[in-house]
Amino acid sequence: MALTIWINEADVNSNFTLFHWSANTNKEVELAFETTSSVLVNNSVVVVESTSILISKNAFTVYPNPSSDKATVNVSLTDDAEINISLYNTLGEQVMIISSSRMSKGFSSVSFNVTSLSSGMYFIKLNSNTYSEVQKLQVH
Repeated sequence: MALTIWINEADVNSNFTLFHWSANTNKEVELAFETTSSVLVNNSVVVVESTSILISKNAFTVYPNPSSDKATVNVSLTDDAEINISLYNTLGEQVMIISSSRMSKGFSSVSFNVTSLSSGMYFIKLNSNTYSEVQKLQVH
């Protein structure tokens, strides 16, 4: 991932953290970075030309939410893992297996069609051998 970030001081091997508000999830998202290429200094402003994201914790988000045609699950992983993502109704019944695959460390996305689902509340469960989380999904 390439990114230009303006900061006051930096070392080529430095780490730093940015926080931003995600409109998709209505949550603050933490991104940890490590500089991986040259740092340019110009008029006391440092430009980090390239960075790599260091995932500091496993997480997933679902958008758009509510959804009426297609939903996307974004997954961030600290390590490669076997991931199972399933959709459940409010009775706890599995409605759909969204994905069951090995995902690489970093960011991955899986989209799925919700047009065949009845309107209502559903739950998306992500499972791996070290991580489990549930998110709500409203279908219109």
